[in-house]
Amino acid sequence: MSLWFSELRSRLLTLNSPFIFEKPALAMLIYSVTALLTFSFVAYVFGQDDCARKDDPQAWLFIVFAAAIWPLTLPNMIRKVVTKSFKHQHESRDAGSQSEPFLVYESLRK
Repeated sequence: MSLWFSELRSRLLTLNSPFIFEKPALAMLIYSVTALLTFSFVAYVFGQDDCARKDDPQAWLFIVFAAAIWPLTLPNMIRKVVTKSFKHQHESRDAGSQSEPFLVYESLRK
């Protein structure tokens, strides 16, 4: 079985795949650093939530789990942050354009 795996690995390495690392330690380092950054982001957002119980071990276990599976959770979190920011920019721009005619009308009335 080990011979089969080493042959498969050598064939994949010849394909120059960006997902295959020659040194597994580098892959583990990249995964760990990204998981730590994800944990930091989720813990920060969790700390900002006033309604969440900070002493609940299940909540912290969920945060650790979400950080461990960061290839699935991180893109979704980034999408939500970008979408919320995009909506906020459009709402503030729309609110500004609606209030300007109102202010102009009020100044003409006086």
